[in-house]
Amino acid sequence: MNDKKWRIALIGLGRQTLNDHAPAILRRRDTEIVFASDVDEKARERFQAALPNINAKISADYHDLIDEKVDCVIIAIPHHEYAAACEFLCKQKIPFMKEKPLSRTLDEAIDFAEIPDFHKYCLPALNVDLIPYMLI
Repeated sequence: MNDKKWRIALIGLGRQTLNDHAPAILRRRDTEIVFASDVDEKARERFQAALPNINAKISADYHDLIDEKVDCVIIAIPHHEYAAACEFLCKQKIPFMKEKPLSRTLDEAIDFAEIPDFHKYCLPALNVDLIPYMLI
């Protein structure tokens, strides 16, 4: 039996992460949240209050996740912030799930497609019910 635990980082600690992503990760025995980031201090505080037993590094800057040797990242942030986060993760060669929709416009979709290796590292979000199975 494989005892490896997937080391997961969360970028964006709002309602979607608190209600869906974090609980799905915590239900699995083969995953652990090792890093969580949000620019909003109140969001970070809500996350820590809601999940006090998580031993994760909490940061205002998602760039700090480099120190945590993560296996994958779940991003759930405002749409206008996705491109920079996706580009950063692709440069670091870290697989990530980007919350839906993939883009709001055709131009935005083209911008994502032009990020080097975006197609290799991005798993666009599907139905919330499938999230626990995405890490298999």
